[in-house]
Amino acid sequence: MRGSNLVWTIVGILVAIALIIWIVSAL
Repeated sequence: MRGSNLVWTIVGILVAIALIIWIVSAL
């Protein structure tokens, strides 16, 4: 479970960064 939690945390961070980049580039 710890491993999968770490993976999901990394995925969440990457998604957040991608959303920020997308929003900034869309402005």
